Amino acid sequence: MEQNQVEEIIACLPGGRTKFYYFKDRYALMLLSFLAREMETVHEMKKSPYGKLLGKPIVREILGKKGHGVLSSLEFESFWPDLYHCYLLTLGKWGGKKGGSRFFNQTSRPGWNLVLQLNFSSRHNRSYTRLVKPKTEQPFQMCGHPVAGDGYQTLAWARIDMDLDRGEALIEEIQTDWIRVVMKSRRDFERYEADGNDQGRYIPYYIKELGCDSQQLNRYIEETLQPHMALWQEAMLASAIWFLKEEIGISNIYYHTFEFGCKLKRISGTRPPQSLYTRLPSRFCFEKTDRAPEFLLKKNNKKMSTLMKNKAQKFYLLSF
Repeated sequence: MEQNQVEEIIACLPGGRTKFYYFKDRYALMLLSFLAREMETVHEMKKSPYGKLLGKPIVREILGKKGHGVLSSLEFESFWPDLYHCYLLTLGKWGGKKGGSRFFNQTSRPGWNLVLQLNFSSRHNRSYTRLVKPKTEQPFQMCGHPVAGDGYQTLAWARIDMDLDRGEALIEEIQTDWIRVVMKSRRDFERYEADGNDQGRYIPYYIKELGCDSQQLNRYIEETLQPHMALWQEAMLASAIWFLKEEIGISNIYYHTFEFGCKLKRISGTRPPQSLYTRLPSRFCFEKTDRAPEFLLKKNNKKMSTLMKNKAQKFYLLSF
């Protein structure tokens, strides 16, 4: 995308206080609520690409309360369990057009991505600062990554490229620094303490900056972070799909396959977790396709054009 397009989207949409509520398997209810706007019966839904979602316990609970096979989107949208989490959504941008910056930025074409950030709520933040007391603003974030800043604590983000005229979007990646760095910090503590952290011994700078001891960090992980660790992948992808469909009006959402995505973006070093590009899109009913976003087929160099003409199943696609 062009930088001005990204900035226009950010300027036109609510910023800072968009709440996104999530609980386990809410994505299934969300996708079925979209489907119910077009299909009214369970029989029709079973035949659709979303049919496997009807077997989810949370969906069976809804179906069990129905005396007939006709469903409305409201029945999926209005279900709420006792336990759920509130996140705050913010928007940012990522990328650039100079030279080979797209390979450094891991974008599929030169230009900019819109970033959707999934931030912790104040409930999490109160517990976090009570136990960890960080001496730096964001010790569990990586410098230079597209987190929200401005006092937000970003659990995860999705980078998105899109063409509003064609109604297409490509989810470039979903990623978390927070969980990965927290767990690395736990391992750092374990190594330090195993070496014998007697009084007067040099304390590693990073551990000192956390403002907590290993017991406090473990309490934070076990009492506060653990539920988010189990949910962050589906919460991030669900919020991205919701945002693209309901806020932007996108009808075709593409998602990278693992091997082709790494090849297209020339990721030659540390690769992302493979499950994010295999099991996760499959759970969300994305289907593999040899189609590609039209905006990736325009104005490509020869090497990229050759890649895009390959008839293999290069992407996942979710269509509404």
